[in-house]
Amino acid sequence: MIKKKDGKPFATEQAAKLRGGTLKKKDGIDTKAVEVEGGWGLEETGPAKKVPSSKTEPRRKPRVPIGSRKVLNYPKIPGYHTRVVTDRDDGRIQAFKDAGWEPVHDSDFRGDDQLVQDASPMGSTVGKPVGGGRHGVLMKLKDEYRQEDLAEKARKVDETEEGLRMRKNEAPEGEYGSVSIEKGV
Repeated sequence: MIKKKDGKPFATEQAAKLRGGTLKKKDGIDTKAVEVEGGWGLEETGPAKKVPSSKTEPRRKPRVPIGSRKVLNYPKIPGYHTRVVTDRDDGRIQAFKDAGWEPVHDSDFRGDDQLVQDASPMGSTVGKPVGGGRHGVLMKLKDEYRQEDLAEKARKVDETEEGLRMRKNEAPEGEYGSVSIEKGV
């Protein structure tokens, strides 16, 4: 049983707990306050669990698991949609340029994002190795062009679905059944 230096119990439970906190911090001993004859004492419950202290132990840099890294993640460019396009020998980059896409240059970004700045000379296009010895180039398309492209894509899907409905619902003699196509929200 732990009591005051003079051997007498602590007058209050709070006083005992305060001394218990000091013991834990200085001597690494966990205690609990218990009522004893004439006041409160401390009962030793074992060694204190070690908690890393920023003063005594350096903090470890936070880990970033490999699967959670976003290596092809770039800051947004207001007014544009961006994507990484693999530079191949078949003229893929030129095809994107013909469709209105532009290569992104490091000057298009404001800030100090490490992903944008690693190993690219000033004024160069932004990109990364994408595997297999190939290089990906970050390209941007104006939002208005993107909306036009998406509307055209939706129109083609609608046209295909309408063709399916007409063919099946107006089936020739001997065929039966119907098609129901509902669009999700």
